[in-house]
Amino acid sequence: MKKYITKKMDVQHILDSASVLLLVQYSDLSSVEWRALRRKLLDFGCRAKVVQNRKTSKVLQETKYIHLGEALQGPTCFLYNSRSEEDSFDLKKLCKFLDEETKLTLIGGCIDDTLVSKEGVESISKLPKKHESYVQISLTIFYNFSWFSYFNRFCFYYFWIYNFFIKIKNKI
Repeated sequence: MKKYITKKMDVQHILDSASVLLLVQYSDLSSVEWRALRRKLLDFGCRAKVVQNRKTSKVLQETKYIHLGEALQGPTCFLYNSRSEEDSFDLKKLCKFLDEETKLTLIGGCIDDTLVSKEGVESISKLPKKHESYVQISLTIFYNFSWFSYFNRFCFYYFWIYNFFIKIKNKI
């Protein structure tokens, strides 16, 4: 019973603290390969946790990720990052690594508390990172604002010159 509580707390902690949680099936990995895999995953800014399907399904039944439990079949692990390490996490590189790795199969996952399929994870990985999006949005706003200010200045001078010539014409 104590082991179940410990496992429950581990899985619950991962679910609460992860901004990205991927469900991956693994096959035929030795302990040496697991160590190498964990080191490689740290380069991508994430960690791996091997889960027991029955115990994890019971934990998932008590959370909003109930439907994720249906995908727990065969040897399964979670690849996750914590919200505090979100800046170093690179989903694009991780998905590319998972495509190249023959012993790991991506099933799906949760990204920002939303369940996504394998295709959803791959399409989200193609999007720019959050900070890149913020930069693009701010540059777009700045560009539009600067264009708008030039347009306003142009209109001001145009109407000033137009009114100036109208006044001269009225005097003549």
